[in-house]
Amino acid sequence: MAIPARDCFYRRRGTELVDVALGIASFNEAQNINNILDALVAQKGNDEIKIVQIIVSDDSSDGTETLVKKWTRRDRRIRVLHHSSRQGKSAAVNEIFEHSRGKIVVLFDADVLPADDQVVVRLVSPMLRNPTIGVCAGAPCALETKNLMGRVGYFTFKVWDDVRRTLKGGSNFFSVHGKIMAVSPVIGRRVRIPTGTIGDDAYIYLSCVRMGKRVHFVSSAVVYYKETQNIHDYLIRRYRYERNLTQLMVIFGNLASTELAIPRNMLVTCTLKEGLGDPLSLIIATTLVVWSKLYYRAAKVAPLWTIATSTKHLS
Repeated sequence: MAIPARDCFYRRRGTELVDVALGIASFNEAQNINNILDALVAQKGNDEIKIVQIIVSDDSSDGTETLVKKWTRRDRRIRVLHHSSRQGKSAAVNEIFEHSRGKIVVLFDADVLPADDQVVVRLVSPMLRNPTIGVCAGAPCALETKNLMGRVGYFTFKVWDDVRRTLKGGSNFFSVHGKIMAVSPVIGRRVRIPTGTIGDDAYIYLSCVRMGKRVHFVSSAVVYYKETQNIHDYLIRRYRYERNLTQLMVIFGNLASTELAIPRNMLVTCTLKEGLGDPLSLIIATTLVVWSKLYYRAAKVAPLWTIATSTKHLS
């Protein structure tokens, strides 16, 4: 498929740098927003890209907006778009796309921390060289914790990390995560996530595939985050995940079915590989996954979902 000239944005020798905007969707992130902004302000450009803007789309009522406004006085690239009522993650991502001054938009969750100051450069680099790439997916890495449910959360991360790195060479549905991703101009311009969509990242991935664009997994673009630390928050995420899958099947039909398919032997192998090292977490996680699949329809899973608070306080 021919790539429209306006979408061939990669830099050629002698031309100006490619502008990149960073976006954060925040909801009551007063305990994390300083950390993520400090890390994003420190992100470096290079001889190909320039970070021109950091947008915070904020629905908070806990003082997050006030903290971000202090940052706007320290760094003119930062802009806060505050709403007095909660709009939801999908609306925030749409708003970031609409207000971006960058050709490439890099999305971060507010409760993650980039591994170093070169994460953005490494994430967008493949996109600069290949205009068929619509999304570059980064590599979220969970921090190990000592409590039991923290171990279970970390075990779950390890299983899915094995899956995402194995399936289709890493460029698959499970690799595209709201914690860190870069979107090309064609995606940022043409994709708007419908109101009520639970999985903004999943919607972007499937839209990218439907448009004939490629997804590229960048294993070196690492951000750290904290997994759920109690059963309540673990189940919140499981219910939301199950509801998200149902939505995607309705919106994208056979495409969703195809992209969500995991070879059974691969899933079993990845699960047993991690389970041999932590059989207790395997038993607990399997029990909770089965429970969530059986009972998620009875749970109240709205687009404005309940926040899993135990994943916060990252430092």
